[in-house]
Amino acid sequence: MKNYPADNVKSLLDTMAVIVESPENSKRQEKWNRSILKGTYKKDRSPNINSIPCTLFLGPTYWNKKTGMDIGRYYTDPDYYLENYLKNSIDHFIRFDDDSFFTKTIPIQLGVGFESELLGVKVQYLADKDPWVDMSGGRVESMQDIDKLPYFEFFNNTHMKFVHRFYRRIGDSINDYNDFKVGFPDWFRGPFPLALELRGWENLLVDTVENEDLVHSLMKYITGFRIEWCRCREKFTGEHSTMRLGNDEINYPIVSAHIYEKFVLPYEMELFRFGNRISYWHSCGNITQIAEIIGKIPQIDLIQISPFTNLAKIVEIFKERATAFQIWLHPVDDVLFASKEKMRSTLRRIYDDCSEMGVADFCLVSGHIQPMMQLVEQEPKIKEWLHQVRAVFN
Repeated sequence: MKNYPADNVKSLLDTMAVIVESPENSKRQEKWNRSILKGTYKKDRSPNINSIPCTLFLGPTYWNKKTGMDIGRYYTDPDYYLENYLKNSIDHFIRFDDDSFFTKTIPIQLGVGFESELLGVKVQYLADKDPWVDMSGGRVESMQDIDKLPYFEFFNNTHMKFVHRFYRRIGDSINDYNDFKVGFPDWFRGPFPLALELRGWENLLVDTVENEDLVHSLMKYITGFRIEWCRCREKFTGEHSTMRLGNDEINYPIVSAHIYEKFVLPYEMELFRFGNRISYWHSCGNITQIAEIIGKIPQIDLIQISPFTNLAKIVEIFKERATAFQIWLHPVDDVLFASKEKMRSTLRRIYDDCSEMGVADFCLVSGHIQPMMQLVEQEPKIKEWLHQVRAVFN
């Protein structure tokens, strides 16, 4: 006899099923299908700048402020994660008119500390803040310390044991109810940010001048660990691993063009060769001055353009390739503390610039929305921004 989920989870899954199967959800998903969801989009569609998808990025601190969600517990308690993922997703879909859509797969996203913990970096989970990752270094003081870092183990790595328990528990809680499944976590962060954590920011940057061998050895270790991890994930899930590069720490001028080309690019190229493409290259920092070197990666499906990066420069380098652009707004200056006129003028500038450059292969992201004011004041600002997006791009 098949066991059903607990009543609270069953009720939320029933509501989510209605959302997934709704015409509105299908309309949102189709908008992505017509634009940049697939890496092969340039071969089979005609882009339309007046139908640009828009994503509202509501971070854990937003939900902590709104619902009292304990962020640390969310990332460490699978039952709590499942209930709050469903509650937050349902609220997002009903309350905000962006283009976020949902499927019957519950993703497990364990936050910024996921990859760090695999490599033995200390992560502290807090109730009202995103996880704190120890960036002071100390794990690697010499070449010999690299040999002492965790060996690759997909099942027996200390953190992976927790990850598997987390995954199994959510799967058991759902129990295939109404065809819902659970998605196994995937790797996001690039090798250089993790090297900074293991060695320490200042130490690693000095090493790029004084101890190049250590930098290369550490990057080689992290890259090899990831490749083997992804191979095992493919076998475990039957899914092809997508090579994403979360590189927020790559920000000019802290990371120069020289540092990126010599110490980062070779290892991102290894990941490219393993996956045959980079599905997403991400940095919320300024990558204008290193964009040409990033462009040496033969295939990037989607590249982030932060509010600190020059849009025209990135378009110039990637426009003729099968690369789409994820344009992030500044969540404070362009959304939460912007007047209606400022919202519209910023969006109109993006529209006009992309039109002039002949670019329609892009989406918009609000930036990481966090609680900057009382929610009774903040939510109307978010909704006004979404209204202005529709006014300019639809």
